Amino acid sequence: MARSEFCRGPEIIPRRRASIVTLAMLGLPFRKIEEITGVKKSTANDVFRNAIKNATDKRASSTWCSAMGASSALGASSADASSALDASSAGASSAEPEERLRNAEERAHDAKQWEQEWEEMKSKEGKKKVDSEEALARIEDGVQRLNLCESKPTTQPNSEVLISGAELSLLELIAADVLDPKKRSGRPQALTEKEKDHLVATVKRNFKTRQMRLVDLCREAGLNHVSDSTVLKALHERNIKAYREEFKFILSSENKRIRLVYCQARQHWNVDKEWANCGFTDEMAIEVGGTFGVCLVWRDQSEQWQDDCVGAKKKQGPSVMCWGFIMWNYKGPFYVWDPETKEEREAAAIEISKLNAA
Repeated sequence: MARSEFCRGPEIIPRRRASIVTLAMLGLPFRKIEEITGVKKSTANDVFRNAIKNATDKRASSTWCSAMGASSALGASSADASSALDASSAGASSAEPEERLRNAEERAHDAKQWEQEWEEMKSKEGKKKVDSEEALARIEDGVQRLNLCESKPTTQPNSEVLISGAELSLLELIAADVLDPKKRSGRPQALTEKEKDHLVATVKRNFKTRQMRLVDLCREAGLNHVSDSTVLKALHERNIKAYREEFKFILSSENKRIRLVYCQARQHWNVDKEWANCGFTDEMAIEVGGTFGVCLVWRDQSEQWQDDCVGAKKKQGPSVMCWGFIMWNYKGPFYVWDPETKEEREAAAIEISKLNAA
């Protein structure tokens, strides 16, 4: 089973988004913004467009709430309200060209001032490429000062951008709730947390489901509406990955208890003392026609020796038996046994009885 790796780019913090918006407001191309901030130009473009959209939605929502509040407070008749609205619209329409001209002059002044500061920084470096980290830090400090002054009244107008008839100031574009809104943009997750819980429960149901392929696992969990990569990503989020299957011999509960008692009684023995007086024998059966290859199971790291994560090892077909013996500072012979006859088994039993009695 092939493993897939999903790489995720670095997260863009709100302060760096504010720097991108500020540089874009100054008229710098996104290729230059990429050199300064280290953020790809396509991503920087998306950040700027999202800031404009969020700021526009915020202003529209604020205007609507203000209008509703004013309408409730006035409580005037519909005829008077209509005439007042017509008069207000006429006044705004007559003042619109003059206000746009003033905003354009202010934007040009701010852009010229930032351009002069940029040229000064490049001249200090001997007309070489300006250090991107220094420039970015300076811009971020400026953005932070703007954020601190956002709540304070000011008599100087801010730099503004004209987008679809709505004039947005720089302070509006770099506001915290605009750059990092609570409601995240983008496509929602394909699987809910409840569906992920059901997927994990399906994987851990039994030994059979732990060995299923992704396509079979999707069908078993009822997740045919998502892709295999989505299911794999959900499993990785819950720390469930495909590990090599471990094997152990089939033991009854009584044999497990006897082995545990034996090991606990000797857990503090020293290798060169108590264990030096013991010999260790081991045998290996080379099975003919046995299972070949690596099997994978779905589990987390703590479930390595869980019963439904471990393959049962049982002698099935014909095999060749090998036997060896070792002890402290001694290595015994290694034998490969042929099939034992009845007479050989009886002679071996008698010899073993004599050795044990000695």
